[in-house]
Amino acid sequence: PFAGACSNHAAVVAFLFFSSLFFRLSFAKPGWK
Repeated sequence: PFAGACSNHAAVVAFLFFSSLFFRLSFAKPGWK
């Protein structure tokens, strides 16, 4: 019954998670790794 809404919500959550992860990695300092 809630397949469409849950799939959209999961896509938004995954997008926000990966975008924030990429944001942290892109602004990480060279010696952070």
